[in-house]
Amino acid sequence: MCMYVEDYFGMRWLVAFASGAGLQSYTIPDGIMGLENYSFYYAEELTELTIPGSVTNIASAAGVFEGTHNIERLYGPNVLEDGRSYVVDNRLLYVADKGITEYMTPEGVEVLGYQVFADKQYLEKIVISDEVVASEVYGYIFCNSPKLQTITISARMRDLGMDPFGADDSMSPGVGKCPNLKTVYLRAPVPPAIQHNSPEIIPTLYDNLTIYVPEESLDAYLTSQQWAPYRGYFKAYDYGDLSEFYPEIYTSTDYSADGTYELLQSATVGNGIDVVLMGDAYSDRLIADGTYRSVMVNTMEQFFSQEPYKSFRDYFNAYMVNVVSPNEVYEEGSRTALSTWFGGGTSVGGDDQTVFNYALNAITPDRLDEALLVVMNRDYYAGTCYMYYPESGNYGNGVSVAYFPTSSDEATFRGLILHEAGGHGFAKLADEYAYEEYGQVPSEEITNCQNLWDFGWFTNIDFTSDLTLVNWAEFIADERYQYDGLGVFEGGYTYWTGV
Repeated sequence: MCMYVEDYFGMRWLVAFASGAGLQSYTIPDGIMGLENYSFYYAEELTELTIPGSVTNIASAAGVFEGTHNIERLYGPNVLEDGRSYVVDNRLLYVADKGITEYMTPEGVEVLGYQVFADKQYLEKIVISDEVVASEVYGYIFCNSPKLQTITISARMRDLGMDPFGADDSMSPGVGKCPNLKTVYLRAPVPPAIQHNSPEIIPTLYDNLTIYVPEESLDAYLTSQQWAPYRGYFKAYDYGDLSEFYPEIYTSTDYSADGTYELLQSATVGNGIDVVLMGDAYSDRLIADGTYRSVMVNTMEQFFSQEPYKSFRDYFNAYMVNVVSPNEVYEEGSRTALSTWFGGGTSVGGDDQTVFNYALNAITPDRLDEALLVVMNRDYYAGTCYMYYPESGNYGNGVSVAYFPTSSDEATFRGLILHEAGGHGFAKLADEYAYEEYGQVPSEEITNCQNLWDFGWFTNIDFTSDLTLVNWAEFIADERYQYDGLGVFEGGYTYWTGV
């Protein structure tokens, strides 16, 4: 028997464990703080495992214990009385399911660890109690559990993560569907957040699956863009005990500030480049108590924290337009002034025309040609910029609307602003990331992009690898940038090759 340990991010992680023939019981050494994927890979004879209190992280329950399906007893200070559940700080990180067919999350568990119920060989029924509010990391909670038939999901669940009931295994190895899943009792009155790798695949995964949602919330689920791939599975159900879980939604009564604006910064050089900021799902009380203005000012400061905006800040006008929404949450029955929504993955959006109308409170129509920033009142990671092609004019013309939610993590919020508003909305840059499955860039996309170069759009990408011909050839040839790593790197505009 031997093991391998690595130190990273200031933690000691068990990365590999070789059990040797016949080893049925093992104690993880004290001081190990995390279990890396495949650390207990196909330890098939292992039936008992002692986990020291120092272990606070399990990379992925299914990944760590892949092929290890015979553990029926856990020991250690973080193991509950059932001898099956490993819980740290209210997070259920692992369940030893050998020999049991039904499992209910224990009292005190509030968060489900990454893939905690994935690849379970024995469980047929899982009940997620109403104490649980979210799943951890990416999701894939119930994938690849061959006998699983019934799942009950907490009324308080706010986030189910990525593809909780599985995906197409050929596209996402290791996260395939549960082939015998027939019934999901989804008790949450407010549709939890959910994401998908391949949403078009989901309607083909299950023939006989029924997802019972609260009858009062059926419309919310049916109209939810995030839950759109599951619409064919929904059925209304009278749970009868959910009244306490329906949120009391505050409603605005004072709309006197709606549409008023403030010039947060005035240009001192040139004619002034206009950037207009506004927010959605902010009620009258959030505007009255200064919350709204604080968010807008912070958004402005983050926008100007990055070059070249930092050095050329004196060229900009920054306006804040007050937008009073009826409600201040994104929940069943709530309404927002700009009709913003959260879609699959990181997709968000809203009513662009209404955004334009609010912006015209601060600027005239002839100046409606630059970036409009819409901050959505939700702690979430997403962002989308809608860019309107110009018909004439100077470099970089074309109005854009950048939508992004707030984030409790300042660096994440700054990144969203700089990417969506600074990169796309104002600078008209193309995405530089690529997806291998997208392959070669189509000829029509090349033509479309080249036509937009005349307006200064997307000039950070090209379709030649010739260093003397690419759009940024002058920078490559300029000795001032010889040590900046400039060159030509294939993959961009979301396409793997040809860009």
